[in-house]
This record gives sequence, structure tokens and C-alpha cells, in this order.
Amino acid sequence: MPTSPIPDFDIDWGDGTIQAAQDALPWPTSTYFQHNYAFSADWIITIKNYKTGWFHFRGMGPDIIKMLTPLPKQEGRIDFSRLFNVCFNLISVSSYFFKNNPQAENFSSMFYSCTSLQTIDSNIFFNNVNAVNFDYCFSNCHYLTTIPSDLFRHCVNAINFWGCFAGDDRLENIPYDLFQNNMNVIRFNDCFANCFDIVNTSVPAGVAPELWLRTTPNLTGARCFSNGVRLSNYAQIPSSWK
Repeated sequence: MPTSPIPDFDIDWGDGTIQAAQDALPWPTSTYFQHNYAFSADWIITIKNYKTGWFHFRGMGPDIIKMLTPLPKQEGRIDFSRLFNVCFNLISVSSYFFKNNPQAENFSSMFYSCTSLQTIDSNIFFNNVNAVNFDYCFSNCHYLTTIPSDLFRHCVNAINFWGCFAGDDRLENIPYDLFQNNMNVIRFNDCFANCFDIVNTSVPAGVAPELWLRTTPNLTGARCFSNGVRLSNYAQIPSSWK
């Protein structure tokens, strides 16, 4: 787990070892905590006595499987982009994961290419009224099959969903009311591009939300539903949106 600024908390490595974070961080040669286990297994790592430290997990590939508790308060941090970028063994994160960070604004590419992610908790953004950017947030999550219809219900200031679910090729459908509370959005480009198995065209994928009918100034949605031929209203989608 890389972190900045200088961390002040303890790490319980799950094998009986509890270590001050700075002792597990080989400054200045690395910004990743390091620990050697006696044998290979799935270990539960717990952060204790947390005071400061901004967490990043991007690029940790096979090392993270689940996040069991919400992220601690990241004082002064508004950018959570690429937080789990390319954590390809990550299956899920806890409910209310960002509840301690209502100041968050940027969730760009947060789960980009988390190819094992199976579910999205409907309350992950429950407290994030200040969030504005979700571009490529869940892109290329190949095991994701469903999206909670109320996922963004509190993100009323969001403006950018460019490529948010692009490449999620096992997606079964798009909740029709997914963006009903997000009336300030101006970027839906590529949002659901290549989301469905275009070979198995006999299985319907529901109805595309009619985002193209919105009258928001400067609204764009190029390729939003590209290759979404399984959508029952695909023929009604304007060519500029597919």
C-alpha cells in the first residue's frame, strides 16, 4: 500500500506482527509497505491507530482481494483517481467505502481494469455529494454483470461519466434510472461503449436510458452506447450516441 504524506498509523499484518507504518516503509527507496510472510496464504491486514496517510493501491495487481472496511479519513484529499487501478484480483470493497471522505471530487479510473471485480456496493458513494468526475471509473471490469440503480443517487454535482463502464463486456443491462439524480452531467461519451457481448445478440440487455433527450447545455454523448445492439431501443438511439 503506497501512501503519502508520511504515514502515522500501525499495521497489523495478520500473522501476529504489528508494526508502525514508517517502520514498514523503506524510505527513501520505496513508497510501498513491505512485509515478509512465513508462507503463502490470504491474510487480513488491518490499519490501527490511524492518524495520517493517504492510501493508494494502484498497480498492486494480485495483492488485494477484498477491502473489508471503509477507507479512513484522508484529510485534505479530494483526488481519489486510480485508487485501485489494475488491481486485477480485487473482488469487492466494503459498503460505505468512502463514507469518511465526503470531500472527494475525483474518482477517475478508480477501478480501471479491476478485471475480477464482481459487484459494486450501492452505498459506495453514499456520502459523496461533492464528487464531480467518474470518467473510466469502472472501465474494463470484465466480471461485472450488474450496476446498482441507485449507485450515484447522492452524487448530484457529478458532471463527467466519460467511459465510466466502457468495456464491461459481461454487463447484463443498464438501470434505466441510474443517472436520474445527476442532472448536471455534460459528458456521457463512451460511457457504455462495448459493454455487451455483441455475439450473443439473442439475449436482450434491457432499455438504454434516454440520456440523449436531456437539454443540459454542452451535453455530449459520442459513442455512449457503441455496440449496444442488445439494447431493446438501440434503433432509437441517435447515431451520434452509438
